[in-house]
Amino acid sequence: MNTMNKTKVFLLAILAGIMVFTSCVKQEFDTPPIKDIPVGSILTVAQLRALYTGVNVKFVGDSSVYATVTMDDKNGNIYKNFYIQDGTGSIVVRTLSSGGVYQGDSVRIYLKGTVLSAYNGMLQLDSVDVDKNVIKQKNDVVIAPTVVNITDINSSIQGKLVKLEGVQFNDVELGKTYADKPNLVTVNRTLEDCFGNQIIVRTSGYASFAGDTVASGNGSLVAIVGEYNGTMQLYLRSKEEILLTGTRCGGGNFTAILQEDFSTVTINSDVNINGWQTQATAGSKKWRGKEYSGNQYAEMSAYQSAEASNIGWLISPPINLTGYSIYRLNFETEFSYWTHDAVTVYISTNFDGTNIAAATWTPLADAYVATDADGYNNWIPSGNSNLTTYAGSTVYIGFKYEGSGTGGQTSTYRVDNFKVLGGN
Repeated sequence: MNTMNKTKVFLLAILAGIMVFTSCVKQEFDTPPIKDIPVGSILTVAQLRALYTGVNVKFVGDSSVYATVTMDDKNGNIYKNFYIQDGTGSIVVRTLSSGGVYQGDSVRIYLKGTVLSAYNGMLQLDSVDVDKNVIKQKNDVVIAPTVVNITDINSSIQGKLVKLEGVQFNDVELGKTYADKPNLVTVNRTLEDCFGNQIIVRTSGYASFAGDTVASGNGSLVAIVGEYNGTMQLYLRSKEEILLTGTRCGGGNFTAILQEDFSTVTINSDVNINGWQTQATAGSKKWRGKEYSGNQYAEMSAYQSAEASNIGWLISPPINLTGYSIYRLNFETEFSYWTHDAVTVYISTNFDGTNIAAATWTPLADAYVATDADGYNNWIPSGNSNLTTYAGSTVYIGFKYEGSGTGGQTSTYRVDNFKVLGGN
């Protein structure tokens, strides 16, 4: 047999082998097994929320809730959670791991093994395993935000996707970033409307836009409603939904009626400058001048007082609220060695400059004071407290510290950059 014929025989043998092999290979593949997760009884989000009566609820039977994801943790502003909403309500879902569920996903959440609970006043569905409890139904479902005013935001719409119009970040926030990106620290910024109503916008230092400068105009933004210990908050989904490009309320033309940066305090001495005073109405501790890294401020603590009660007041000089139609108060607070929320801000129209007990002091509920969640040694803006209702009066602003040296309530609190502004 010549060489060419040998080659033909060899190739034919290979071809025959291939045909035999392929004829033995299964051409129709089995469909991968799908885990059969029961549906059980179906709850709306409102029905789910109604099951919580102050005691944690662990689901042991078969039940499900259908809803759409309105915020995920992809942009870093939240972590290991997502928000869902249906036609009846909304809730935050805490997951065992990050990712796997995305904004716009229509999902069924199988409730067995999950826990309905509350975290600092925020109702949540906890212990959700994305692989075992979440079954996706659709993708790219669009939920339109509900247009609300700041005054509409309360606990009844926790977790809801909302849109606010005619709002702006207050003056003290301008030029700052949404959060502390270099140090990965969460920061509160104060949003306001043109009537002086305010709400916190809370942004994580891990958010993709944490290092961006706060929008300086007036306009609209979209956010999720949160709550922390009775304080309503907003969580931003993306920078693209912050459309604050219009003219600011009042044109931003405000004049400082009284301002104090405490730069002239005597370090480690009681505050007694420019008409400011401090009094101890229980115990011996008072507000004192302090300094750190070249910055001076007023500080008080009950630490090592050895006294059962420490109440100390830091009181402004008299402030004449005349000549303008709008009045605002803002300042900054900071704490270290936190054990409790120690400071409340008050206003009085009848303080005689001496007798604190004889005066009427009204709490300024919209004056934000730093709390444990803000982190140690971070100067936190108060936001603009609306003093317009006191127009025509002479007022005093008082910072009241309450603590206990023997009771362990010894937080150190600081006040700085105090301003009362008037505008039209």
